[in-house]
Amino acid sequence: MIVPSRTAIIGRIPGYNKNIDASGNFAKELLKGLTVIDLRPMTYTFGDDLKNESISSFFSSLPDMLNNTGLFKQDDKISKKIFHQILRRMRDGFGLNNQFAEVDMIRILAANDSTFTETFSNSYGEENAITSIADSIASKAGKVSASVKMMQKGLKSYSHAEMINLAGNMAAGIGGATGKAAIGDIMAGAAFGMDMAVPSMWNGSSYSSNLTIFIKLVAPVGTPECIQKNILEPIMYLLAASSPLTYNGIMYGFPLLWDIQAQGITNFRIGGIQNMSLIRGSFETTFNHLLQPTVVDVRLTLVPLLNDFAVQTNSSAKSIYDKTERKYLGVQNPADINQGLMNVHDYGVKIKTNDDVRTIKL
Repeated sequence: MIVPSRTAIIGRIPGYNKNIDASGNFAKELLKGLTVIDLRPMTYTFGDDLKNESISSFFSSLPDMLNNTGLFKQDDKISKKIFHQILRRMRDGFGLNNQFAEVDMIRILAANDSTFTETFSNSYGEENAITSIADSIASKAGKVSASVKMMQKGLKSYSHAEMINLAGNMAAGIGGATGKAAIGDIMAGAAFGMDMAVPSMWNGSSYSSNLTIFIKLVAPVGTPECIQKNILEPIMYLLAASSPLTYNGIMYGFPLLWDIQAQGITNFRIGGIQNMSLIRGSFETTFNHLLQPTVVDVRLTLVPLLNDFAVQTNSSAKSIYDKTERKYLGVQNPADINQGLMNVHDYGVKIKTNDDVRTIKL
């Protein structure tokens, strides 16, 4: 297992000192109430088969790219580099400790009221192809055919009575005697404004999900140093993770993206922070003698950028469930749910009942 050596842990839980909890069993019980979310800096590039950036190369490489399970693939090199640059500028600008900028991953210890909502839907609204063809022909040849028949029988004969006769017996209504409607009769019927009874076709599908997490940042001692470590630094990490980038303060855009592993919940191979709320000043907020808050609540909404979902047939194509293929960003699929629920991944920091996840000793 690849374990990132440098991980910023955001969020704390109460703990017990060794006089109360010598075995650590009570502390392990506290961990059951946490929602643990790991964020690794991630971006995406074209697949390996795209040799250069020219348009002609793209189209010539497209057949090879279609042999993969996605046109784009994960890339963490650029995003990790930019993430470190952001943290170094924050460290220098706000006088944070040197270790602040030396992290490769963010781990959020969120409260157990964090929620994950996942929705799959199919829509069936597209007209059947036969209906579309009938309408198309009826708008041209069908109308001509109907006009000829109207002239043959006389315009006045196409009263309501004639129309219900047409509806009740297509061939006889149009003038046939066999009782079997030919394709031309169907087109003529469509030209008169009649509908055709056919099953609707699949129109599309959608996959939507979001992870809303709640983090309580607490500085138990209330000194400026404690507030900086337990409130300010976590907020700076979250701002670095969610904010657009700027070089000189004039132009800005494109926040960092993340490989998001919500342990036991879900996995976003590529996702982003959609919303971030910093809540302070509520009835729970207390302040130190410098009127600095000792409690700040944070809410985040994380969303995937892969908004399509599918299952795969038993074909000769590469398996979209295969671990080695997950770097390619095709459709979300059951492997993403499996990785989220079962925590099947090749990285991560094991949850331990130590000072990394505890602040207050009771």
